[in-house]
Amino acid sequence: MRQSKIQMQDIHAQRVEYAKDIRDLKASVDTTRRALDPEELAKHVADNNTAFIGEHLGHLATIAKLGHNTANETKAALANLKDTTQNIATTQQQLAAVANRLEARDAR
Repeated sequence: MRQSKIQMQDIHAQRVEYAKDIRDLKASVDTTRRALDPEELAKHVADNNTAFIGEHLGHLATIAKLGHNTANETKAALANLKDTTQNIATTQQQLAAVANRLEARDAR
């Protein structure tokens, strides 16, 4: 009798262990099924794409701003160069006029 009681306890413990293993396996299957669910997978991919696109749009905005700033700086530098060139031309004309007067004076 004692031996059959021990055997019954062992069988019960084994069934409890099997039930636990079955619950764990079912949970794993459910997790896998959710991961492979087309709607869940599509949502996950869409979230990743949105984050990826958002990050790259931020980079593009920064690049556009830098390009705009560079264009403005180039425009200002060209205007400054034009003014400097005009000043040099005016100074050259003034020096040529002075040289002509000096030559005319020396020729007298």
